[in-house]
Amino acid sequence: MKRNMLLAAGLTGVLLGHCGLALSEVNHPFTKIAISDPGQSCSYEFSPINFCDDKHMDAIKKAIGESKSNFNGHYILLKIIESSKDYEQSLVVIDTKTGIAYPAPMDFFSGEPKEDGAVNQFGSVGYNIDSDQICINGSIVAYRAEQDGKFCFHFTDGKFTGLNTAYTEQ
Repeated sequence: MKRNMLLAAGLTGVLLGHCGLALSEVNHPFTKIAISDPGQSCSYEFSPINFCDDKHMDAIKKAIGESKSNFNGHYILLKIIESSKDYEQSLVVIDTKTGIAYPAPMDFFSGEPKEDGAVNQFGSVGYNIDSDQICINGSIVAYRAEQDGKFCFHFTDGKFTGLNTAYTEQ
């Protein structure tokens, strides 16, 4: 009996290790999408991005199942491609302790447009496991408003602060 328990524990450790997670780092299963826009549950009002559709849910659940924390202690910062031809990505912060996914208050970000308006690269995102700060170099689009440059903001206690878009509380 003891041998079977050790074998099962060993197999579980091997399976979890194969997925990139140590046994002590199992993430909480997906719980819900948390949008900071009052009255909204899957997207920001007027946003074309629906975080409850199959594409976004699959990406979020895959990150929970295969990734370990990479941001602000116990969160996963996830970039989801919205349009590869236009170099657009959305950004979601996932709490590995609760399974709650927090989409950043924007439709997407991309690289900065060239003088002719063309975008030919993805925007860059800076973050780390020991900080609540996220920095984006590129363009941020939220409700038809585009901002270009470097944007640094914070994610603490389920809220994005320091980023002013059409979807943030003023």
